[in-house]
Amino acid sequence: MTLWQNFIIHTGIALASLLSPLFPVAQTQQTWVPIGPLGQFSIGDIESDATDPNKLYAVAGRYFYTSSDFGISWDSYLVGNETETLLSIVNDPTDSRIFYSPSNYFTYKSHDSGLSWYPIGFRYWQLETDPFTPGKLYAIKDGSLYLSTDFGENWVLSNYPTTFIVSTVTFDPTNQSVIYLSGSNGIEKSTDGGNNWTSISGNLTNQSFTELIVSPQDSEVIYAVSSNYGVFLTRDGGVEWTRVIYPNAYDGGFAMDPTDAATIYYTQAYNGVYQSKNWGQTWTNINGNMTAIYPRVILALGNSDKTVLIALETNGIFGKNGNETIWKPCGLSRANVGAFAVDPTNSETMYLARDKSGLYKTVDGGKNWFLINDGLPDFTVTSLTIDPHNPDLIFLGLYDKGLFRSTDQGASWIKFDTDFNLNGTISSLVIDPRNPERIFGIYKETYVFRSLDGGESWSFVGDNLFGKNSLKLDPFDLETIYVTNRILQKSTDNGDTWETISDGIPATNLVAVFPSPAQRGVLYVTTEYGVLYKTVDGGQNWSQISGENHKYNLTFDPRIPSIIYASGGVNGIGSMFFSTDGGRSWNFYGSPGDSSYMIENTYINTGQEELLAEIAFDDYGIYKTSLLPVSDTFLPIIFGSD
Repeated sequence: MTLWQNFIIHTGIALASLLSPLFPVAQTQQTWVPIGPLGQFSIGDIESDATDPNKLYAVAGRYFYTSSDFGISWDSYLVGNETETLLSIVNDPTDSRIFYSPSNYFTYKSHDSGLSWYPIGFRYWQLETDPFTPGKLYAIKDGSLYLSTDFGENWVLSNYPTTFIVSTVTFDPTNQSVIYLSGSNGIEKSTDGGNNWTSISGNLTNQSFTELIVSPQDSEVIYAVSSNYGVFLTRDGGVEWTRVIYPNAYDGGFAMDPTDAATIYYTQAYNGVYQSKNWGQTWTNINGNMTAIYPRVILALGNSDKTVLIALETNGIFGKNGNETIWKPCGLSRANVGAFAVDPTNSETMYLARDKSGLYKTVDGGKNWFLINDGLPDFTVTSLTIDPHNPDLIFLGLYDKGLFRSTDQGASWIKFDTDFNLNGTISSLVIDPRNPERIFGIYKETYVFRSLDGGESWSFVGDNLFGKNSLKLDPFDLETIYVTNRILQKSTDNGDTWETISDGIPATNLVAVFPSPAQRGVLYVTTEYGVLYKTVDGGQNWSQISGENHKYNLTFDPRIPSIIYASGGVNGIGSMFFSTDGGRSWNFYGSPGDSSYMIENTYINTGQEELLAEIAFDDYGIYKTSLLPVSDTFLPIIFGSD
């Protein structure tokens, strides 16, 4: 480093420190915007596959989701434009590859199991497929009944000889000639395919219903569902109706067990899920391990285990069988967030890993995400790093599966350590920003491994010490490597030998190290209890600089590195803080998501001047907010190094 560079660096640091009181202080809650790939939409509908008990389908926002392992992992597909909200799913009973989904604007169709979608008409409030006639569908729009005989490609106004406004249509699952309609005139039934109709309203007083459910075992048993009047039951084909759920209890979710019409379920906001096994005469709350839940959709699968699925307002899908009290998550929310990275050459491109679903990518700053799992045998990603000079080149580590590489920005992956045979967990992958041939990582929290030829060959280096969990390169001297393994160690020879430099710290539970990009020899370390220590002489002397509102991860502002952001906690809520004086004092910077879970990592997206926060257990996973405003007076201050 030249004397002139050294003067600029230290002068800039001194100016930033002296003038730090001029930086604005956040007095109110900083606004954080979620940008994660899942959980950002309430689930509109869930369905099971009639032929494969492991397959599930769901719609949420403008996404169609599929799972082939009963909710352990999901694939997502975009439908329509960004203003769409899908309302329901209909799988054609005569061709399982065909799906229909009405939205708030259009009705969409897929003929390839959900991979692609196209509109087949304006919004239909309900769409019903004839289980006996391929290609025949009925749909309701503006109180009228429409008919299609070519799988929804073309529609005509049905010539049913009734005069009332229609609200729902359904078929008798055992008789192809029997159709039911509900509307402003009550409930009517046709036994000749819709040519003639007879009222079966019985003692009902012209209520209009949104759903009619006919028992497959006995077509005389029908449930009529209304958001205004509750749920009614007839067991004699409509001569006599009995209310089984009152409107002050019913909240939009109702299901009948397809194999046992006496077993029914309904949902109620915040009170959860109720079950009756005797035609609604008595009810039992079956919330089990969940309290104050808000179910939106309920589905009884009718299998031998009496499995029930519910979609909650924000927490995804859960399921349980009839012999259990514990509801188990089936995905689309609360999936652990793993590795995260931003393309160093294009801030709109980001990568995010979620347990059990895989690696997601966005190219528009988080507006839309898609899976990039091609070639990955397992979807628990533990580490991810992008070559700072070649964004096509990405390395990632999988839990117990080793190291993989992509040379096409994640479009495809190959195992890249075949000769070295890394089959355990890999963490803390780091590429030298000045020499991308140097790559370091931690294997099984025990070994440091390296490549000096861009990943063509690998070797283990240094000693074996359990608990290695953070590896960083010194920004002033990239030959220097730091590793925390309950203590802090340093290597200056590519990891061949190590020395301990944390003897001055009373704690022995160090978690992560953060070398300052502003001043040589300045290091910060955090403990598992969120205590923050600092050294200004390369580790010879240490001081505790924060014990309040625990700090776990630090991120330095590249505009003025004396500004530091830290994740921590306030009263059990994961929160962010900032310091403008190198960590001597801290100010509150908001709580992303108001989550009780701690923020795992933070990142600065320099292209957008945004601060990103990653929360492992959260509906969204990634949140963003603006960086601390800085006067243009300070921006020309250059922090350089050799």
